[in-house]
Amino acid sequence: MEARKFRIFFDELKADLLKSLKQAYKDIPMDINDEWIQFYSLPKADLGDLAIGSFPLAKNLEKNPVQIALEWSKHIESPLITEINPSGPYLNI
Repeated sequence: MEARKFRIFFDELKADLLKSLKQAYKDIPMDINDEWIQFYSLPKADLGDLAIGSFPLAKNLEKNPVQIALEWSKHIESPLITEINPSGPYLNI
């Protein structure tokens, strides 16, 4: 049962992140999909629980991944995220 709850949490988190990503880049005519959202573990617990990389989006938009992370972070709203910190090309949550 715990694995199921964990999967539901990540599905909801991914949906919230995808919604914010589409909002951040609503003026760009391209199919932004959930494959562009990639999770990474963080090397230190004090950095957060999880990181989201901006590399797939940067590649598709031909933009700097650091700039993407900063822009995207301004649009993220989710009851599942208590804090978000852009760190280079990553969003630490």
